[in-house]
Amino acid sequence: MPEALGIIRQEHRRLAAVMQCVEAVVHDIEAGRGQPDFELLHAVLAYLETFLYAFHHPKEDQYLFPALRRRAAGIDATLDELEEQHSRGEVLLHGLTESLAVYEQRGAPALEDFAHALEAYHAFEWAHMRKEEVEVLRVAEQALQAEDWRELDAAFTAHDDPLFGDAPSAHFRKLFSEIANRTPAPHGLGPPAAGG
Repeated sequence: MPEALGIIRQEHRRLAAVMQCVEAVVHDIEAGRGQPDFELLHAVLAYLETFLYAFHHPKEDQYLFPALRRRAAGIDATLDELEEQHSRGEVLLHGLTESLAVYEQRGAPALEDFAHALEAYHAFEWAHMRKEEVEVLRVAEQALQAEDWRELDAAFTAHDDPLFGDAPSAHFRKLFSEIANRTPAPHGLGPPAAGG
């Protein structure tokens, strides 16, 4: 399997894990099994903003999608939709960030709105990733040629790229580690939630 495909799928798995984890934490807060950890919630949203909109989606838009447009007939409409979803997702995440700020200011009365915004964002991203996995990555495996994969592998694994190189990767690893270690058990590696 080309390296780029493995990287994209791994990034999707990490995103899904972070989203499921934070949703479980918020459900625990709603059920009275834990207290809000706003540093954790802000770290999750920072991870999503940085990971998705400065790292993951730009690589798809700049490298994967153009290669597919050259090689796979009939895929343009799907790629157009996914690119539009990349933009819409950024707007939805901004709304989720605003909802978190309101929750942090107002406390429990704003929890339900934040939880609904989080669920809506999670559902949106899940459907988006599913479409990429089913309708794009499978086509890529069939349609792209060796020279395309060489270019994609180089782009997705570059260590000297100013946007996608070592410094951002270390930043993402640190954020991901912080999220996992702050998230209370059983959803993460942190101590069990107070009141749980």
